[in-house]
Amino acid sequence: MTSPAPITAEPLADVVPLDLMAWTNWLKDQVDPLWRPGEWSQQAWFFDGDVDNPRTSASKCITTSCWTVMPSRGPLCRHCLEAHKTSPLSREEFAATYERARRIRTQWGVRA
Repeated sequence: MTSPAPITAEPLADVVPLDLMAWTNWLKDQVDPLWRPGEWSQQAWFFDGDVDNPRTSASKCITTSCWTVMPSRGPLCRHCLEAHKTSPLSREEFAATYERARRIRTQWGVRA
């Protein structure tokens, strides 16, 4: 019985040379500079979705004092949902009156 030949891998750059300038030019030609005005910056190549835009899948927690942006269209973030579970208030009353405490983050952790 013979041993199989060893498998060797070559770096991808050796197989497919990367032309960054050609790639950048192609990408610029594909992106509409007027796509999502106020959210997309063609010059900076930066997209900052507007949570009030119905085309954005992210949303802001409905609690007035909360700043959390969620990756879905849910009404309450995890923190506010947990706090609401122990509250006797309706969701609407809770969202209007709950005061979410802010935490200061430092490079060493979180400080209340």
